[in-house]
Amino acid sequence: MSTSSALSKYKFLGLFPLVMAQIGTSGDNSVLTVATASLLASLNATMSDIQLANIIYSLCAGCLMIVGGMVGLIVGWKKTFRIGAAMCAVGELVVAFSGNIFMFTWGGRLLVGIGASFLIPSVLGLIPGLYQGNDRAFAFGAIGAATGIASCLGPIAAGFLIDTFDWRIAFSCMAVYFTIVFVGSLLVGDVPLPEQKVRFDLKGTVVAVTGLFLLIIGISKIPVWGLSFVRYVTGFVYRAAGAYHSGAPGPYRT
Repeated sequence: MSTSSALSKYKFLGLFPLVMAQIGTSGDNSVLTVATASLLASLNATMSDIQLANIIYSLCAGCLMIVGGMVGLIVGWKKTFRIGAAMCAVGELVVAFSGNIFMFTWGGRLLVGIGASFLIPSVLGLIPGLYQGNDRAFAFGAIGAATGIASCLGPIAAGFLIDTFDWRIAFSCMAVYFTIVFVGSLLVGDVPLPEQKVRFDLKGTVVAVTGLFLLIIGISKIPVWGLSFVRYVTGFVYRAAGAYHSGAPGPYRT
């Protein structure tokens, strides 16, 4: 067997950690959704607290997605992928050992959401750099299938672990899962940095992320905090964004 044939045989080996990362980030909320009843009793939480914990993950992953992409362009996609996997593993561990809903939400769930904001764009950045032509189409198809697998099997696996053991065991398994993703990233090839140097605009990032974060949190907490908080946050977003953009062309500069 020639060297090129041997390499071709193992060319998709590095795709497995990427697919696993996609399954983990897509199915994480399934564990929380299934564990709602257990969390209400164990952490003395309310449904509003659980709703906030659920939102925090998706909100962080969404708000910081562009940040994760920019970091990938600056330090490299593989390094960003490994950082995201490590943060998700640590965050799930914090969730598993949380003694109250505050630590559960603002410690563990926040950290997992930030990790996901690094993982997701890294997956989408690594595939075009590692695969070409039909191989690239196959890789993206595998990532899309991973999302479907997470939606179907995530609640089933979470329900089995929670019913058989405990919600802490379920989240501990998620920590082990992301640890495997981190170790498996050694199989992923690296992608060269872009020739044009990208400069990260910290001020623009803080304004954009903080504004969106506070606005969505305020809207979700209207039944608890009232409408006045949302009005205050909206005013803050407009004033901060206006002050920044009056002297800057955009949140990111190259």
